[in-house]
Amino acid sequence: MIRVPAYINGIGLISPQQTADPSLFLPEVMEYTTDFLTSVDPNYKAFIDPLAARRMSRLIKMGITAAKIALQDATPKPHEGDFLPSLASGSEATREG
Repeated sequence: MIRVPAYINGIGLISPQQTADPSLFLPEVMEYTTDFLTSVDPNYKAFIDPLAARRMSRLIKMGITAAKIALQDATPKPHEGDFLPSLASGSEATREG
């Protein structure tokens, strides 16, 4: 097995806080009193073609958008094929659906 070093140079996050814009760090902290949280969805049209987004589940749109945010945040800018987006265990809801 060949081992190649991997480095994290950018991060993309969609969460219950307003974290989709990496240039702003929590402009307004949102407070929740419920047990179930939902994410604050960014404008997906800025990251994904609207026609393609219509056929995607919400989780897939979130993953693609988070990966694109990470690529925009990365320094130095990666070359095509130089990145590997990853999810912990994949999209359970999409696989079951």
